[in-house]
Amino acid sequence: PPRSTLSSSSAASDVYKRQIEEPPSQVRGKREPLGTLFKSIPGLLRSNPEFRRFVIVENLSGFGLMVLPFYMLFAKESFDLGGSYVGRYLVVQTAGILLSNLAWGALSRKWGSRAVVAACILIGAVTPVLALFAVRFGPGGFYPVFFLTGFMYSGRRVGFEPYLLDIVPDDERPLFLGIRGTLDILVALLPPLGGFFVDMTGFLPLFLTVTAVLSFAFFLLGTSRTEKQTP
Repeated sequence: PPRSTLSSSSAASDVYKRQIEEPPSQVRGKREPLGTLFKSIPGLLRSNPEFRRFVIVENLSGFGLMVLPFYMLFAKESFDLGGSYVGRYLVVQTAGILLSNLAWGALSRKWGSRAVVAACILIGAVTPVLALFAVRFGPGGFYPVFFLTGFMYSGRRVGFEPYLLDIVPDDERPLFLGIRGTLDILVALLPPLGGFFVDMTGFLPLFLTVTAVLSFAFFLLGTSRTEKQTP
């Protein structure tokens, strides 16, 4: 999404995050050397299956980020759209971002951050198929697509980190947050590779692949147990 849309998401998501009450964590005083932390990653992944599953699910969800710019490109190529429709789509997307934070807040309070992540992934899985069907209804058929992309993008910001904090030991939160950033390989690599995938496969295979990958991520998340791991 454009920078203005991302800025709206960041502001709204930060407001939501401040509403989440997390208990203060007891951080271990000893700071490990960077090399020691890297060496500890395999052991932490083996000993903490919920964190291992989290890393896999978050990386697979990166396919949902990769495909975001191509909904606009797909609509423009399908209908030879002018700037007026592009502007409308961005307004709808921004509305989805802003309104979604109300929904994410209510969902988190009732069922927890894992439910936010699950709903975000499910929306990401449905949206590519919806885009393929939207072509039949003209440019106006893409309004729901961009509304849902706003929901999905915002859900990533407000869902994954609180969910991680729910499943790791309180005194090791900084450690797991740092390792999470190191292991988010696909989340970092997939968006720049999106153009290559479109050139090689076209929109239909790309969209169906994203739906399949995110559906698997949703299933994998559904097998998890959101329990705090104890050191």
